[in-house]
Amino acid sequence: METQICLPVKELRDTDARSQLHRKYVINPRIGPTRSSSKPRGAFRARRKASTIDRSILLRLIGLHEASRNPPPRPSERGISVAPVPSVVAALSEPDLRQRTAPPLRRITPKIIFIQFVQLLGYLVTLIIYWSCTVDITMAFGQNATDNCVQEGSHVALINGLPDEISILCLARVPRRYHHILRCVSRKWRALLCSEEWHYHRQKNNMEETWIYVMCRANVKGNLCYVLDPDPANRSWKLIQPIPSPCSKKDGMSVEALGKKLYLLGGCSWQEDATDEVYCYDASANKWDVASSMPTARCFFVSASLDGKLYISSGLGLRSTAPNSWDIYHSDSDSWISQKYPLHNHDVIKLIALEGKLCTIHKSWDGFSYAGIYDPASATWRGIDNEIALSTYGPTVVVDGVLYMLHETSGMRLLRWQEERKEWVAIGRLSSHLTKPPCHLVAIGRSIYVIGQRLSTVVIDVDEAAKVEGLMVSSSFSPRFDCDHTIISCNTIAI
Repeated sequence: METQICLPVKELRDTDARSQLHRKYVINPRIGPTRSSSKPRGAFRARRKASTIDRSILLRLIGLHEASRNPPPRPSERGISVAPVPSVVAALSEPDLRQRTAPPLRRITPKIIFIQFVQLLGYLVTLIIYWSCTVDITMAFGQNATDNCVQEGSHVALINGLPDEISILCLARVPRRYHHILRCVSRKWRALLCSEEWHYHRQKNNMEETWIYVMCRANVKGNLCYVLDPDPANRSWKLIQPIPSPCSKKDGMSVEALGKKLYLLGGCSWQEDATDEVYCYDASANKWDVASSMPTARCFFVSASLDGKLYISSGLGLRSTAPNSWDIYHSDSDSWISQKYPLHNHDVIKLIALEGKLCTIHKSWDGFSYAGIYDPASATWRGIDNEIALSTYGPTVVVDGVLYMLHETSGMRLLRWQEERKEWVAIGRLSSHLTKPPCHLVAIGRSIYVIGQRLSTVVIDVDEAAKVEGLMVSSSFSPRFDCDHTIISCNTIAI
């Protein structure tokens, strides 16, 4: 073991040794004193002999140094003498320097191990008690306590350096196809994209984008849901989050869009009878959730959405009264109410939301079709002209308050309902090579999307559609993957 001793040269009186004690010296019990340095050992290998002095000379110089620093004791004013500081020479003259300079090693015994284990166990018990108290406090005060703590603390801005109002205006201008990236930035951004404030700013600044959601049935995979961005630069079908497993094999479901959510209603399967289950897909959060169950279990029924409400009727159910019931769903309160059946007949096969009312299409047992109008404000129904009942011949869609129908039984003709003349007027005919019936219709702005089997899509602009030998000019595209899907329903959601 080596001991370093620094001796200030200015306090030494021996002029011969002053030049040799100008640097640090190391006393090694085996080889004697040598000079130490932070430089590599090889740098002083040639000069080690010259810098080594005899141990007796060094001890003598140390004694002179101690004598100069500790003069003889002087009597104090009170007559008490001060003891001199112990000399370092006595410590260095001990035969065993290693024993005096090195600290004694602590022997590890089972008792010490046991004491350390008990201390560690105490730390763990303290952490467990602290954690349990924190959980109890959180459960006792609920989310309000957390919100109060956040409000009392520093406010975290959406974008550093900008007020939240300006940040929302900036983020609201991000195209919808990048919203899934915004949800991954932070929890606050994810909550913003699911809030009504976000949709209000998107709608106020005319930044809303409408996408098409199609429910399909595959032969092997069951029910699937696809989404289409109508932007021509990014126009392609994409599979969204898998639907809940209880709905993957069901048949006879009804699919409706309400606000920013897509609802799957009822249905049945070979192993399960008609059910009252309702599942909703939140397009803003990109996730499925469970909604309130229907008052009546049913399958193969009719439905429509109007003014933030869902109307369902008819169909098959576990009870004989299921076809005669009339259930209404309120999205604001996530609740259902059952009303007295307003129609005179129970053979309704189609519901069309038109001008704030529901147009009901009926078909009797002998094949006769007729129509009626249901007014939700007064909860009354009345019969109307039966010409509109021809909408049973194909899918229908409403564009700016005008009803259109694709007549599939007479060469895929597009018809428009003339309210003044109470008749259907032909607009044009689609090519049979582009459409694959049976088809479904949805509208975005002034464009009508005709979606057929295997997701074949034809786009018709109502204003700019031209006739060339009886055929309408339109654009079409197909999915970039092979599929044998059968279309169940088509809906649109604007965000």
